[in-house]
Amino acid sequence: MKNKILYITLFSLCLTSFSYAQGFSQKRNQQKVSYEFINDDYKVTWVLQNGKYGLIDTKTKDFIIPAIYDEAEMYHKSYSRIKKDGKYGFVNHKGEEITKIEYTTAEHHNDHLILVKKEGKFTFLEKISLTGRMFDFVENREFDTEYDMVINSYSDDYSIVMRDGKYGFINEYGKKVIPLMYDEVTLFNGQFSAVKKGNKWGAIDRNNGKIIDFKYQKMRSFYGNNVVVKKGNKWGIIDSQEKIVLPIKYKYISNFNTDNIALAKDGKYWGAINQTGKTVIDFKYDFDINYIDLLQLTDGFVWLKKDGFWGTVDLNQNTVIPFKYDDIQAVDGNEITVVKEGQVSVINESGK
Repeated sequence: MKNKILYITLFSLCLTSFSYAQGFSQKRNQQKVSYEFINDDYKVTWVLQNGKYGLIDTKTKDFIIPAIYDEAEMYHKSYSRIKKDGKYGFVNHKGEEITKIEYTTAEHHNDHLILVKKEGKFTFLEKISLTGRMFDFVENREFDTEYDMVINSYSDDYSIVMRDGKYGFINEYGKKVIPLMYDEVTLFNGQFSAVKKGNKWGAIDRNNGKIIDFKYQKMRSFYGNNVVVKKGNKWGIIDSQEKIVLPIKYKYISNFNTDNIALAKDGKYWGAINQTGKTVIDFKYDFDINYIDLLQLTDGFVWLKKDGFWGTVDLNQNTVIPFKYDDIQAVDGNEITVVKEGQVSVINESGK
């Protein structure tokens, strides 16, 4: 029986318009084609044959690279990421391997860099280099520093890097802009980052200039010029000049969620504040801090407890889901798994 080949164009980042054409053609000893994706911008396409990927010329239907790879994905019009025997590498569309197939991770980092991991260490490949010359992990002299961890920011061109337990920052081209000298850091969100030295937190600007002295027990990520801080056993909000935005008197303040609100505990009761420090849900509820991530998974309302039962309050302080549930087990989009009198149910955000 003649096998069918399913042609699949893999474009995770280069989304282009394409049309479908179905037909059969016979080229030399190549198997018959049953389905084909035609893309006007490329003359090559990755195809799936017997569970493996190969690269063909879409006009001649000839294989440029035989179907030998476990995964294949176009990263550029002239090169692709491939996977073989559990390891990643890159090939150009002439059929040449332009890096060794030896990375356990290979993924887009930003417009200029690809993040790769080898033997437990991270470094970068420069995208422009992949288009023009042969180089690999060892020969990539520009990025000879290896890291234990790299944390990319999707809102800023500075990324966090860590080696031997110390943190610093690199820019969008992979150049170190802040030395690896801190014990913990937060991503830059504008001009400032909260950083930890020893057991105290302070803040720096993008040139590593100290703007807030190291005297806080905890600092969260900046939002604009403001930051949530913990001093002693109390939480509050200050700005980059250490002016008080919200008095440092609260027993707890969470991270801000997508509605720009945070749960806070004042005395024995919980409520919610916005980023200016204004109370948006009155402090008259209970809460279990083990459920703090629920704040990040809900939009438009907050899960709280009242008289021992769970329910939700919206930002207008209306009860949306009545306080009648014994437990919350999971939040998945607008589906919430709740427990009442031993019965497990799935409800939506309106309580249905």
